[in-house]
Amino acid sequence: MRPYAAIKAERDYWVPLLEVLADRPEHLGEVSVVIAEFEPRFGHLLDEREREFMPAHGTARWEWRLHWSRYHLAQKGLLASPVRGVWRITDEGLEWLRRFPDATRMGAMPKARSSRPAAPGTVTLREEGSRMRPDKTLQTFEDFWVPLLEVLAEMPDHAGRARDVIEAFGARNVQRIHPQQLEFMETQGQPRWAYNLRWSRQSLLGLGLMDAPAWGVWRITEAGLAWLREHPDETHLDAKTVLERTSSVDGETETVPKRSERLSFRAAGRQLSLSADDVLQVARRHLASGLPREAQYYEKWVVTVDGQTMGLRWLFAEVTGIHDLYFAQKVLSRLGLEVARLDSKPPSPRPTPAPKVAAQNEEQTWLLVVRAEVTAIRDLLRGRGVRPTDERLCDQVQLCYLLGLYREGGELFRLVDGTRVHPWYYERTRRLAQVCDMRCAHGR
Repeated sequence: MRPYAAIKAERDYWVPLLEVLADRPEHLGEVSVVIAEFEPRFGHLLDEREREFMPAHGTARWEWRLHWSRYHLAQKGLLASPVRGVWRITDEGLEWLRRFPDATRMGAMPKARSSRPAAPGTVTLREEGSRMRPDKTLQTFEDFWVPLLEVLAEMPDHAGRARDVIEAFGARNVQRIHPQQLEFMETQGQPRWAYNLRWSRQSLLGLGLMDAPAWGVWRITEAGLAWLREHPDETHLDAKTVLERTSSVDGETETVPKRSERLSFRAAGRQLSLSADDVLQVARRHLASGLPREAQYYEKWVVTVDGQTMGLRWLFAEVTGIHDLYFAQKVLSRLGLEVARLDSKPPSPRPTPAPKVAAQNEEQTWLLVVRAEVTAIRDLLRGRGVRPTDERLCDQVQLCYLLGLYREGGELFRLVDGTRVHPWYYERTRRLAQVCDMRCAHGR
């Protein structure tokens, strides 16, 4: 009998789980059976915290830890799942129990090595003896970027299905995830950290450090692998530094990308690739035939081509079919086009209508603007849109409050990073969100 102490941490479950499987017929069992046998055998070692029920996962904490223990042991080659819903201890696991008959806790071990050769350029981050990045609590949106790249760098071919990547990320970083990020989001059907991880992937796609070789597949690019090699101790990624694409030309530094250089990005659920030449070709074709009236509705953002000014959103929509001002400004600026913001709208080229018609048109414009804003908010909460700045999120919380969209207002506020907003504005938005939550709870 091993001299077990209290079971308080996830690693404390590993050896007991191996023993339960080792004592079963054929050293395997269904998940429910294994869990049922674990509790009467080791339940007296569980403290009150381990017995707490976790509403977000629908199970007790100790059962949740058993599932993660299974994952870690499988990564080390000590446990396997021959079929779905069945756990089995491997020969390596049985050998470990024989070699260490009195051990109650497992020390650090390297992961089981795959029989397939590593792909060229593989970045091995967690092999025994390798230097580790400093541990940091994963709390803000940007905290997830580097750990996500590390997880992908260690996967075969540096890629994996989204579900597998998220599971591997959670298993590897569960001790570092901030308690607030472990909250379950009812509207999204997933924990907050998994929701933020998907948004992190969108940001890394825009930075060129990740791509999507197939639908539902996440992959780190060569640029992402190079960043990990060049910054072995960094826990944060500076987006501005990555975006600076500098190349030496006649001894000088050129920061504007070449017109033929293509930029890959994902927007509105589509994977796109665009170059400055593609945009200029569309713009010049319209200039040759005469700009339509819609091109002169600037919405404060314009792009200049051959000395002619046209609406930024309009041109981006003509090229990609996506009506997204935020993405238009981000993508066309990175392509090196002349993008600018106007202080005020230019005069409309249309003749001034009668006052009554003008008022009707103005109301229709308001309705269209509000409808577009509400659609963008709901797309964001469904994970379809582009995440705006934290200050912009605060603006949207106020709009939801004014329109009576209390559920949306409460959910939006939970995405706001308070360190990136003025304290006064953050506190004001927090109070509005509290009102939204209260009214939503009372069914108003």
